[in-house]
Amino acid sequence: MRLDLRPVRLASREGLQMLKVSAGREQAAATGVQLLVPALLGAGIAGWLAATAYAAALQSILAFARHRRGIRFLGPADHVTLARAVLVGGVVTLVADRATVSVVFLALASVALVLDAVDGQVARRTRTVSPLGARFDMEVDAVLILALSVQVAASLGAWVLAIGLMRYAFAAAAHPPIPRLRPRSLLPPLRSASVPLLRSRTTVPLLRSRTTVPLLRSRTTVPLLRSGAPVPLLRSGASTTWPRTSLPAPWLRSPLPVSLARKAVAALQGVVLVVAASGFLPPAAAIGLTAFALAALLWSFGRDLRWLWLHRPVPPIPAPDPIPRPAPSPARVPSSRP
Repeated sequence: MRLDLRPVRLASREGLQMLKVSAGREQAAATGVQLLVPALLGAGIAGWLAATAYAAALQSILAFARHRRGIRFLGPADHVTLARAVLVGGVVTLVADRATVSVVFLALASVALVLDAVDGQVARRTRTVSPLGARFDMEVDAVLILALSVQVAASLGAWVLAIGLMRYAFAAAAHPPIPRLRPRSLLPPLRSASVPLLRSRTTVPLLRSRTTVPLLRSRTTVPLLRSGAPVPLLRSGASTTWPRTSLPAPWLRSPLPVSLARKAVAALQGVVLVVAASGFLPPAAAIGLTAFALAALLWSFGRDLRWLWLHRPVPPIPAPDPIPRPAPSPARVPSSRP
């Protein structure tokens, strides 16, 4: 009797696709579990508010990112990160409720840190690495580090908050708000105006859509928006000044190369903060260990900033426009009259 050792095909690809649950339902289930965590922990009003705000913000950002990228299903690693997000919500609840560091707090934070190393391995083994999963993992890490730094700052000092706020400061520098450009003047706003020159009778038109003002006779330009220099008005005695604009730094949003040192420093922050919050170390040792973690984080950010600055795209410098010369006057033809 011969045995058939060929693999049995249990389901087709279409059948497996039908067995998947949509990401929206998974997020709804995770939100429901997240809202049950404060009840299980016996949190107060502050804990309930923090847990609700955290769940609403995280799930809204994840839903917006999925819709933007057209992703309908979450991968295996995303499920691990989603479960870790629930644990981080428990840490946020306890920190907001100003509860004493207990075994439950240390267990939630420790398991969340361990799962941080698991989701990456799952993504690589299942070949489901995606930019959305990496960004989701990074945001959950940032919230966990911020919550732990707030907890440790209550006992060691406010300087520990720099560990949790450094990542958000970097993101704010890469995406700063751009204020609207409005000329500040004592004159009423006009669609077009003219500024008389001091030593000539020519005028310079000011247009809202132009960043430079052409001078009619000298063929040069005067920048107004970036320099913020005032343009004097002779008759009214007022001055019109364009404020400086805080433009974003696009080179901060460039992708960084993979670095084991960066991953080691990021993992060190969570471990050090959990140990410092546990109270197992004397205050002097906890301060020294936390200061070492902060110094390592500053070194890592400085290293990445230097790499981004050295590899930033340099815009080409436009060549100056040649000054047009007047055409020579035609030669005078002598008259044929005597």
